[in-house]
Amino acid sequence: SKRKLSSDQSGAIMVMGVFMAVLLVGFMYYLIGVGETIFYRERMQDAADSGAWAAAVAHARGMNAIVMINMIMAALVAVLIILKTILFLLHLAQIIGTILAAIPWTNPIGDAILGFVEPAIPTVQEITDTVEDIVKTVVPILNKAETVIAYAVPWIAEAKVIKVSQEFKPPVDLGLFIPNALPPMLPVEDDTCESLVDHAKGFVKDIVEATIRI
Repeated sequence: SKRKLSSDQSGAIMVMGVFMAVLLVGFMYYLIGVGETIFYRERMQDAADSGAWAAAVAHARGMNAIVMINMIMAALVAVLIILKTILFLLHLAQIIGTILAAIPWTNPIGDAILGFVEPAIPTVQEITDTVEDIVKTVVPILNKAETVIAYAVPWIAEAKVIKVSQEFKPPVDLGLFIPNALPPMLPVEDDTCESLVDHAKGFVKDIVEATIRI
């Protein structure tokens, strides 16, 4: 009857149990969400670290390539400087030999110097001209190669970052090119030819010092 139904209190604990069950399910869902958030954050951090490392390695290899090209150019110019120095010394020895040959009591010495110097000058001159032609041809090509590397490496690094980040699925599902500048390039700057010659002189100095120590 309605009177018995209004005064019936059986099942009251069940109502509280339903509310408690819903509350516990909410707590469990919250804990699972927090755990997934922590997991995804760690994965995202690992992806960011791996991407930064991959980009840094690509940039370092690009800079190493540019440094190697600079060293090759300096070495070529150093060889040319050495040859021109030898040619200058041969001409100087030719002048001294001519002066000594004109003096009667030093004539044998002058003839000996001229006999050694005069046949060597054309050969050294020919080698110097050949090397100079090579330097004038190769150095501009290497300079263009440096420019290409400076502009290409940042894009290669970006592609490498995207490739590395795709290994962290989920949560990383997308990669974007975000260059630092337009157009992006390695932190290099053009220098004058005098700077290259200075580096070449440094090579020559090192070679001379090594020869003296030997």
